[in-house]
Amino acid sequence: MFDGEKTMNLGIASYVLIDPKVNDKDPDYDMFTDTIYIHDNTFKGAPMNPTGMLGAFIALGLGELTPPTTTTPDVIWDGVVGPTKADAQDPTKFQPDLNICIKSNGDADFANLAYPPQDATKPTTDMTVHDCTHPALPAVTFTGA
Repeated sequence: MFDGEKTMNLGIASYVLIDPKVNDKDPDYDMFTDTIYIHDNTFKGAPMNPTGMLGAFIALGLGELTPPTTTTPDVIWDGVVGPTKADAQDPTKFQPDLNICIKSNGDADFANLAYPPQDATKPTTDMTVHDCTHPALPAVTFTGA
């Protein structure tokens, strides 16, 4: 269950946002996310306090939505697709077998922030392209203090 997070409930981010030159330091490091399957989760409460640089990035992306919103979605993806992982017809989408899949998470909402900001590709809340599956891995349970 995701509940009470301050910045976002679940984020999917490439390392491009943190250090776009990480591959100069370690050419074997894959800084691009792919083949993620988010399923069968419970999301409660909307994050209400995105702060710092990450919070500013989220606010900027949400402001580019039509219409703009200040309500932080449960699942946020930065929208970065690695060049070798992109669909041949649309570089803003993954090859189907590498897609980020989001399914069966109750009423969880979503935003693709379409990094970089103020680019021709605009952020979206359309989760249709992510309505897919991958083989499920064993469940992960987090316990906090």
